[in-house]
Amino acid sequence: MNQEFFYIMQRLGIHPHPDRYKYYFKQFFHGYNFEGKRVLDIGGGSGVLSFFAAANGAKDVVCLEPEDAGSTSGASKVFTQIKSAGGYLQASILPITFQEYVNGDVGKFDLIVSNASINHLNEDAVVDLQTNPESLALYCDIVQQLREVLTPGGALIIADATRRNFFGDLGLKSPVCTTIEWHKHQNPAFWIKLFRDCGFALVRKEYQTFNVLGDWGKLILGNAIFSYFYGSLFILEFKISA
Repeated sequence: MNQEFFYIMQRLGIHPHPDRYKYYFKQFFHGYNFEGKRVLDIGGGSGVLSFFAAANGAKDVVCLEPEDAGSTSGASKVFTQIKSAGGYLQASILPITFQEYVNGDVGKFDLIVSNASINHLNEDAVVDLQTNPESLALYCDIVQQLREVLTPGGALIIADATRRNFFGDLGLKSPVCTTIEWHKHQNPAFWIKLFRDCGFALVRKEYQTFNVLGDWGKLILGNAIFSYFYGSLFILEFKISA
């Protein structure tokens, strides 16, 4: 990992604990080799994942953050600060949705990442994906678009929350994930089936744990049972099936 990236994050006040941040990226990317790759970060916010890719050898990184449209503050402001501090000229941010972006000639990407954004690709449809054929068809179209802009052998990494959580099931606000609307999410098994039906192959599934506990925390707590009582956060990695 590029150490300078973590110093920049610390200096800008984005994350005060570089060691914990390193484990977050280790778990999310699972040793992915960025050298010379083209990366698309969907719903990337201020671009932290984008800049990690750029700092570690990616040749071109596009961050999509539609919620920052028309604004010179928020995500784009932080994005500009990180870009300037690190000199990551190969990274850019666009205030548009994935659907708007792929309407143009965008080429192919070696890696697509979606951190807490897969449900935002169509928030109305994601609520009743399991019961409404029209909503399912809409999301199938989105998944096919993801497939079309991936290179052969390209990877797609999704991190999100499950639909079920201990606090959500009790009608309470989670002390860990205070802003999550659980009914706007889907469980890993559902996403796995949907992506497989659309030509993707699952290569990794894991649950996120406390970064401070590192690999020991992952070994002991990285399971669906603990996740249900904690943050219900998971990571899925897919590749295009042959």
